[in-house]
Amino acid sequence: MQYEIQCPIYGLIAFTEKEIAILDHQALQRLRYISQLGFASFVFPGATHFRFSHSLGTLYVVAKKWEYMLLECSTILSQHYEQEQQDYFYTLLRLAALVHDTGHFPFSHAAESLLPLASTLPLPSYLPRDEKAQATHEDYTALIILRLAKDALISQEEADDVIALLNRKVKPSDRFHSKTGEPSIVPLLRQLISGEADADRMDYLRRDAYYTGVPYGVFDIERLLRCFTCYYDEEQRIFRLVIHENDVPVYENFLLARMHMFRKVYFHSLLGSFIYCLQKAVEEKEIIFPADSFTNLDSFLVLTEPYMYELFRKNQDKKWIQHIWQRKTARRLLNYDMAIIDRTREEIVNQVAFLQDNGVACFFHESTNSYTKQTKEVNENTIMVASSSLGKEKYFPLYCASPLLQNDRMKIQLYHVYALSDEDVAKAKQLLAE
Repeated sequence: MQYEIQCPIYGLIAFTEKEIAILDHQALQRLRYISQLGFASFVFPGATHFRFSHSLGTLYVVAKKWEYMLLECSTILSQHYEQEQQDYFYTLLRLAALVHDTGHFPFSHAAESLLPLASTLPLPSYLPRDEKAQATHEDYTALIILRLAKDALISQEEADDVIALLNRKVKPSDRFHSKTGEPSIVPLLRQLISGEADADRMDYLRRDAYYTGVPYGVFDIERLLRCFTCYYDEEQRIFRLVIHENDVPVYENFLLARMHMFRKVYFHSLLGSFIYCLQKAVEEKEIIFPADSFTNLDSFLVLTEPYMYELFRKNQDKKWIQHIWQRKTARRLLNYDMAIIDRTREEIVNQVAFLQDNGVACFFHESTNSYTKQTKEVNENTIMVASSSLGKEKYFPLYCASPLLQNDRMKIQLYHVYALSDEDVAKAKQLLAE
């Protein structure tokens, strides 16, 4: 039996009975109360959408990518994989799309610095771990996927294989082995769900642009979905994601949308103030979580944004909480874009320390990300370009076909320095002028 859910971006999205049962699980329903963009609604009032709808959209996009890819690649795939295996891959892609964000903390990435060491979590032995590394939302996602198996919503094999698709360090099951014995399709499947032109990014850019009301994240998603196909690399014996050279501008438009959304929305200068205040509120114990909130999955699943706002309400008179509760952003003092100024991080840190030593209540927030990791070096994450000449196809890295990718400013690094009051701003300006 098939079910349909209405989406404001794509219209009706179809789901299987099994997927609906997963969506009804507490871990998925919790995403109705985890905002997609954290504190961004303080700046963009329409950005009140949640990770639940993003998960539905990601499933739609990855399903479309797979369907369009089969139109071009069904023959070559059938030479290596049985139809039953191909159906299994499609099922896993849809499952991975549904659950990929289930481990997010309230306010999403804004609160990741609050998570404990990964060693405190009951993670399976096959997940690589550093005893001193901080847990990430991906770690909690893995725990939730395993819970779905424990609750008999998916099989243990499906759970382990979905984790393998979402984590490149995890080995998938033997069901990925081709007729010749290699798990050659795994890199391709990973690129579809968690690569540089994946379903996750395609959906959140379109969705976030829609709800924030800005045009920066708009790109031709239907054309982009139809651009990608695959080919079998005989030398490396793996399937590779490929785009035709005529469609490189379509991908570049998508990359530009990502670049502009980071600068104008995700790293908006006002947001760093609220992120800092939340971190300080937890650090100084203005709000206190139950002892096992982060180490016990049942307790973690109770942590939602309504739960957090109730903590804020009860502690609204505290120094840091009142900034969030009253939406009192700290005053922007200095903005640094490391791509266009001749400064080092150490110089900025020293400047803030100088102001603090002279009685200015100030702090800085660092926002960094890489727009792309595509290079001229070929690895399992490389998107290839197909070029036809005299009836022959040749393949080369996307980096070599895109002038945009060759720009040396493919990394964003922003520093926003804030003061806590107008008096601090005035004092800082005087000190810096002197």
